Amino acid sequence: GGGLNIFDPKTETFSSVQYGKTQGKLNTNALLNILVDRDANVWIGTFNGGINVYKAHKTRFETFTQTGSKKGELSHRSVLSICEAKNGQIYIGTDGGGLNRFDNRLKTFSPIPNQPVGYGSVVKTIFEDSRQRLWLGYFENGLSYFEPKTQRFKHFRFNPADRTTIGGNNVWTMTEDRSGQL
Repeated sequence: GGGLNIFDPKTETFSSVQYGKTQGKLNTNALLNILVDRDANVWIGTFNGGINVYKAHKTRFETFTQTGSKKGELSHRSVLSICEAKNGQIYIGTDGGGLNRFDNRLKTFSPIPNQPVGYGSVVKTIFEDSRQRLWLGYFENGLSYFEPKTQRFKHFRFNPADRTTIGGNNVWTMTEDRSGQL
């Protein structure tokens, strides 16, 4: 709820960017995650405010949220995770609307088809592995990977009777080591 704090390593001081009612300001102070893409755009996922994007060559934030009235908007107002794939595609994980893909040319979002249902719509984290699969960690629904080329998901859930399954159904973060293991 404290907005965006920016640390300047040269002066060792902070500056703050806060919610503002005027256009071009943050649309909320409840920030959940940040991604800086390859073009130096800063993507900020928020609680109940969608996405705020700060473009390096602009002086204001561009906001994308869900109103429920427009085609091509986010599938949920709260954004829990953001990932830029190696091909430059931006994927958005929401708190109830699943995984969305951003179309940079049209400035629209579309939900990915064939996603897990139920708690699978709460995407806590997104990670692209070395095989260019997107791994999705869920709240209470385990883990999936999504193959962008085939548009298919493979889902993994915890089974206490099977020691070879994932260790739990809440996945908050992930990474890949040099040998390709998650």
